[in-house]
Amino acid sequence: MTPQNWRRLNLAMPWLVIIGLLIVWEAVVQIFAIAPFVLPAPTEVWSAFLEYRDPILHNALFTLRNTIFGFALGIVFGLLLGAFGVGAVGGALTTCLLYTSRCV
Repeated sequence: MTPQNWRRLNLAMPWLVIIGLLIVWEAVVQIFAIAPFVLPAPTEVWSAFLEYRDPILHNALFTLRNTIFGFALGIVFGLLLGAFGVGAVGGALTTCLLYTSRCV
């Protein structure tokens, strides 16, 4: 196998695995007649996503905003604690605060 073909195979392999898993999933659901509430077929999942895409995207954006806000808040408090903990007294207070917050 030439290096160029090897590179193409490495690029295509994740997509081939995903497509293969979706085909196997669909086949298992159809062959064994699994109830949709137990294991819905990928085609049913996709159609439900298209039907409810507006509320799904709305809630996903809400979650994304909360996550970004939480990360930003953590960065700010981390920087403040790092800057405050540089001195001897600040280091003792920061250590005490961190040990106390572990119990919570």
